[in-house]
This record gives sequence, C-alpha cells and structure tokens, in this order.
Amino acid sequence: MKKLQELYQILIENNDVKNFFDKEVAFNVMLADVNKIIAEAVKEVLQ
Repeated sequence: MKKLQELYQILIENNDVKNFFDKEVAFNVMLADVNKIIAEAVKEVLQ
C-alpha cells in the first residue's frame, strides 16, 4: 500500500496526469448520477 501511495504521489506531480485523474473522478460521479436517475425511472415504471 505504501508503494502505491508513493507511485501516486509521483504521478500527480505531473499536471497532465493530475488533471486526467481529476476529470476521471468527475466523470465517474456524473456516471453514477446518471445510473441512479435511470434506476429510479425504471423502478417507477415497474411499480
């Protein structure tokens, strides 16, 4: 785990890599929100 943390620190020192990780997190949050909306709509239709 410590080795992974060290590697992550090295990666985020590069601004392009850090921006990619930040955008990936934002995309995953947005995708989770879309999935939640779809799941709620499907649940309403099935009831």
